Amino acid sequence: VITGDVVKDLMKATKASRDIKRQQIDARHRWFFDKIADYCQLAPDVVEDQILDSDFTLFENFFKENGSRVLLVFQMPENADGKEKKGSQKLIVTSGEDIRLVGSCIYFFRISNEKELIDKFMDRVSTANLYYKTVVVI
Repeated sequence: VITGDVVKDLMKATKASRDIKRQQIDARHRWFFDKIADYCQLAPDVVEDQILDSDFTLFENFFKENGSRVLLVFQMPENADGKEKKGSQKLIVTSGEDIRLVGSCIYFFRISNEKELIDKFMDRVSTANLYYKTVVVI
């Protein structure tokens, strides 16, 4: 049984975690949030909040020298049957190696990971595309 106090504590912990991650956001993250917001037709602040609730370390691994060359963001229906309801979408950030996901997939691909990804070269060294209704089975 989950009590009101437990829910309040979980909400406080989630907010604290978001605040810590929010302090780490720079222009590179904003570039991603803007791309995701455009593709998903969501407000950038909604994208930011949902991304901050996911595995934020995947971004750092994508940015760093010799880091990951792929970053996936799935826009998934929140209901279990997979049917979309307007406004009930959830964003999941993944490397594509850990879980099975169904939904629209925005994939980011680094052309080269030999150097750290810096904000002024985002458009030159990475690409973003969208697959609709893609199923990824891992």
